[in-house]
Amino acid sequence: MDHHKKILIIRRPISLISALIITLLAGLGLARIAGPVISSMSSQPDSREIAIVIDDFGIDNPGTKQMLELGIPLTAAIMPNLLYTKQEAELIHNLGYEIIIHMPVEAKTGRPEWLGPGALTTNLSSQELRTRLEESFRQIPYAVGISNHMGSKGTENPKIVATLIAMAKDHHLFVLDSKTTESTILAREANNAGVISGTRDVFLDNSSDLNSIKKQIRLLISKAKTSGKAIGIGHVGPQGPNTARAIKEMLPEIKAQGIEIVSLSKLLKSQAKSP
Repeated sequence: MDHHKKILIIRRPISLISALIITLLAGLGLARIAGPVISSMSSQPDSREIAIVIDDFGIDNPGTKQMLELGIPLTAAIMPNLLYTKQEAELIHNLGYEIIIHMPVEAKTGRPEWLGPGALTTNLSSQELRTRLEESFRQIPYAVGISNHMGSKGTENPKIVATLIAMAKDHHLFVLDSKTTESTILAREANNAGVISGTRDVFLDNSSDLNSIKKQIRLLISKAKTSGKAIGIGHVGPQGPNTARAIKEMLPEIKAQGIEIVSLSKLLKSQAKSP
């Protein structure tokens, strides 16, 4: 049966039920509450998708093997300029996973070593920023997108943001704003420039506790059920093994809730097409 006909068949009973509810409530003098009731019935998204992005590949971090054995469409965010950057990019590409560049961007706080080499910092010229971005793409040529690693200072900075977006546009990359600051302008400016973009909804593993990670995955599910789409970011590293375990153990619950796990590019492209 044609997909659109299926939707029509499903929606007609809902319309008839809605009209019946309004008639009954009106007869009881409760017509004022009918609107919200019907609105909640008709505003449910047609599909529910989540994208799971795993940050900090490129260091042979704990959890790397477990993540790559999950067999679901994860998006791997690989940091440039690290010992295993090229090796893991090749491995992950050959395994069929989607890859994005996880670009170090200046933060307001945190240890300098957390940022990693080749970072985009506010003291650099636009030319040097572009040079560093191009070098990152050269190391990770399979990338279809780019996100910020840290970046609470840099993603508020117009020069850094403009240079990153220009590079993304030239290489046909989408942009994921990791949203490490509420004042970020990255996703907004990417959208203004006509670059497909999205923003992180949930950090899955700020705590490495297994139950805490599962709680965050349930929050991601809840957001997808409300809006139709949600993006979660987890990590390899100290919390990596538990994050991989939590995702694996939550897969039956995700499926039972009617949620599909998709690549980040698929989610962002479908989101961009939505009215």
